[in-house]
Amino acid sequence: MRLQTLSEARWIFAFLALAVVAVWFVLPWLSVFFLMLVLVTLAFLRDPVRAPPTVPVLLVAAAE
Repeated sequence: MRLQTLSEARWIFAFLALAVVAVWFVLPWLSVFFLMLVLVTLAFLRDPVRAPPTVPVLLVAAAE
């Protein structure tokens, strides 16, 4: 996972972390939902290292 992708999304993680803390004081069970959103966002923004195919006629998709 590359840190550049995560650093570009720091405002998303900051908002979700603030939501987890704010909701914790009102409805603690609902903060689990926002914590799950943090994990889903982290999984969505992953940027794995990919090896391009060696066959010249194949196309490489931007997303898998």
